[in-house]
Amino acid sequence: MVKAIFKRDLKDSLKSWLICTSILLALFLMLYLASGSMKNRGSFLIQQFFTMFATVIPLIFIITTANRLIVNQVDEGSFFMVMITPNKRRDIVLTKLVFYVLGITLMHGLLALLVTIMVSAHPLTISVESALLLVLYTYLVSLAVSSICFFASAFFNNKRNANLLSAGFPLISYGLCTLANMFTEIPNLEDQPLINFLSKLKYASIYSLANASLIEERSGWLIFIAIILPIAAFAIYYLSCLVFVKKDISL
Repeated sequence: MVKAIFKRDLKDSLKSWLICTSILLALFLMLYLASGSMKNRGSFLIQQFFTMFATVIPLIFIITTANRLIVNQVDEGSFFMVMITPNKRRDIVLTKLVFYVLGITLMHGLLALLVTIMVSAHPLTISVESALLLVLYTYLVSLAVSSICFFASAFFNNKRNANLLSAGFPLISYGLCTLANMFTEIPNLEDQPLINFLSKLKYASIYSLANASLIEERSGWLIFIAIILPIAAFAIYYLSCLVFVKKDISL
């Protein structure tokens, strides 16, 4: 790992990380306190926080940081200053990868800590274990999505092309999941073909893998998801490093 590059990336991304993390933690705290007088506080948090804010806010950091780490610098020509150093490409991309994953992991780690403290002090209708599982699976999905964003940043030399993949894939995937959940919750519409089709769109979205109902029911899919998502993320991250090391970079 190259310390100078790590410090530079930390300086460039610290502000956005602090903003996203602060908003994420503040929203959980606000929703928790706002639902204090409700009987189904756990259900309220699941619907309003874990299925929306806990997904979208880390996604903002994931997309912007992935592009900032590599492709933006290549497209603007500033990456030349990194390339002329004696550091190998492998060390450069691994440093950026470690920084990226640490940022995402720390963000969700702080969320898990806050969830544990609040749910333990003032129990919800869901247990601490279920709440932490929600954080875990949200993190695993974010990690898998981040690997695709990092691949786009490492593969393309043009930030416009990288944005099409790094922003397009997660936003479309999240949109499909939201659309499917919206129609699934409407009663007595299962007999309509179009509505039935739209409700099935969740199977085309990676964000459906962090479904709260699966976690509450302790579905057998949980083990499979917990295994396949880290493997997929590792494979795409590894491919990203290989592509970056071997590709031609126009400076």
